Amino acid sequence: MMRLFFFLLILANVLLMLVFQSARQTGTEPERLAQQIHPERVNIIAQTSPSATAAITATPATTAPATATAANTTTTTNPATPAKPAASPATSATSATTTLATAAAAPAAQTPVTSGTKAVTGKCTELGEFNTQTAEKFESRLAQLALPVLPQKRLVLAPPSHIVYLPSQASEQAALRRLAKLREQGFDDVSVIRDHSVRRWGLSIGVFSNLQLAQARLAAIKAQGITDARIEEYPLNASRFAYRLNGLDASGREKLGKLATEFTGIRLTDCP
Repeated sequence: MMRLFFFLLILANVLLMLVFQSARQTGTEPERLAQQIHPERVNIIAQTSPSATAAITATPATTAPATATAANTTTTTNPATPAKPAASPATSATSATTTLATAAAAPAAQTPVTSGTKAVTGKCTELGEFNTQTAEKFESRLAQLALPVLPQKRLVLAPPSHIVYLPSQASEQAALRRLAKLREQGFDDVSVIRDHSVRRWGLSIGVFSNLQLAQARLAAIKAQGITDARIEEYPLNASRFAYRLNGLDASGREKLGKLATEFTGIRLTDCP
């Protein structure tokens, strides 16, 4: 009995499957047709190539606003007159470059070209020799002269030695306190400067005949946190400097001569 019921159930399923398949093939699905919205707008097209599909997809672009079409269109569609070929990118770039070059050349033809350096027509005068202090004072006074070009400073005599030192302290007691602190840090070769120069009550850390050795010593000291150490010539004012001024006329040379009289031992000569 159970076997008969099982076979009948299978037969019913097969019959239902055949009925549904037949309905799909004949297109008789009234429920689906009733659910369609605006079926008259549906257009069935055959399978096309990718290029045809792209052309169909691009067709709506022709319905853009008239203003965009007019802005992007450069030729008319008059059948009597053939459209001119569009200029190639290279031709357009060349035309743009030519236009820019012409526009740039027009102002250049009207504006005279001036050199960054003024022509020097006067004499070249050299004066010296200055030490370190008098050179600083002379440079501060040069603003009184209307110089056509900046003066050239050259070293005539290099100092024999260089000193690594700390600048002057407020008093001898302040220098002694700083000295004690430095010796606690391991600096045994430090001494107080007691001469009557601008370095008085400073602390000397070493005098070197070689500038590279002095610079190495300075770097080692600053690495230990002593940031106010410096290098200067030794002895003081041992260096000698000269100044060369170009383009001075007679009036400028006279003013320079009066300025030189404020310094002892300074001579004015023509440049060699």
